[in-house]
Amino acid sequence: MKSTQSTSFNYQRKLIQRIVGLVTLVMVIFFPSLGNAKVMSAENTRTHLRWSFAAKKGQLYVTKKNNRVVVETLDIRLFDQLVKAIDRPKIDTKYIVKLAADKSKYPKESAKLFIDLKDETVELFSFYKESSGQMVLDFWVNEDKVVRRNAAIPKKKKARPSKKKRAPKKLSAKKTQRKVKTLKKKKQNILASLEKKSKAIARKESQYRDFRYGGALIWDYAPLLPKFAQILDLKNKTPEFFYSVEDVDYNKDEQHSHVQLTINLFRQKKWGLMYKSIKLFEKKYGQAAFQDVMQYLKANALLRSTFRSKDQGIQKSAINMFINITEFTKNYFMRRAIYKYQIQYHLDYGDFVQALMFSKRIYVDSMQNFDEETSIWAAHSILHNLAVLKQFRKIEEFLADKTVKKLLPKQLGIAYLTYVALERGDNERVANIFEDNRKALVDPVHAAIVFN
Repeated sequence: MKSTQSTSFNYQRKLIQRIVGLVTLVMVIFFPSLGNAKVMSAENTRTHLRWSFAAKKGQLYVTKKNNRVVVETLDIRLFDQLVKAIDRPKIDTKYIVKLAADKSKYPKESAKLFIDLKDETVELFSFYKESSGQMVLDFWVNEDKVVRRNAAIPKKKKARPSKKKRAPKKLSAKKTQRKVKTLKKKKQNILASLEKKSKAIARKESQYRDFRYGGALIWDYAPLLPKFAQILDLKNKTPEFFYSVEDVDYNKDEQHSHVQLTINLFRQKKWGLMYKSIKLFEKKYGQAAFQDVMQYLKANALLRSTFRSKDQGIQKSAINMFINITEFTKNYFMRRAIYKYQIQYHLDYGDFVQALMFSKRIYVDSMQNFDEETSIWAAHSILHNLAVLKQFRKIEEFLADKTVKKLLPKQLGIAYLTYVALERGDNERVANIFEDNRKALVDPVHAAIVFN
């Protein structure tokens, strides 16, 4: 009885093992991805080496500079999986010589995988494969570069037997003295001829003046506008020139660490990663959190992208973003930077009405925040734009304000009034303004007053 029970038990156990084995075989055949899901796979062919990373679209950011490829990600779990999955001993040295991983600065900065290529002949082509959900990196050798490099290497020349150099003949003491004397004479003659020429040129220049000299009553001179210095070169500067975003306490919580990461990506000029970081932040915490900082970084990045392309459409969209920021930000220094940029932008494009509007805004804002230096500059900007627009009465009203009288020197106001009056052809008014203020004018008198 016992023997029959044991045989039946053994038979059942073997049957179960067979069934389990059969099920596993079916799973492997029909569902290979469940049993063998790889984070990273490598395929080495005759023409290229292909690395495929299993990741969602936008999780990995790939860049190449010189002989180094950098794979960056904000997902630390994915990064750890990739580093473990790479089989370092089996790396093909035909393309890659070194690998290094760095996550020491995470979350302040993105985690990075550094791939050092063999030399400049190794090229990279990266793309995202939607069908398999993989980021693909293809490494290949550019044969044209190999040919050029080999052609550029100079062939070794056979060493020729060196000829014995003859020692220079020694001159006698008398001959050397003669040579020195002749050289001195030549030098003196050259200097004398140069002095004569320079004197002749000076005489010619002093004899003649401009054909309009002394004819101010006959010749119609254009009035002189007081100088308003350019504060910014739009070709290579953004509002960041006046205000750069300050660091936040990234140790406080995850939200602050994410903000700091985005700021660092902006400073490193990694615009693609920065935009992805902002999108992730808005999904997690909403658009209201740190809205002014995120929008300010975006707008500055957009403007920087136009330095080379000079795309006016992108530039205008960035300008509109800055205007929107001033409507909701509580950061005065950010508003001040944007207003200054807007004024210079509209001055450069000849839109003095808009420049005047932003000059008024920054004047009021600076007065409310007790920023005297900016208030003086803003008041000068208002005068400049009113003068270009020939608004004589408005200049008089503005100069009559008690605060403006304290901020601006009186001569500057008179200079602008004389300019506008002369520009409008009212010569009598120019003379009256000068006579009324003659006693108050202290040397040095403003150049525009004297000229106008």
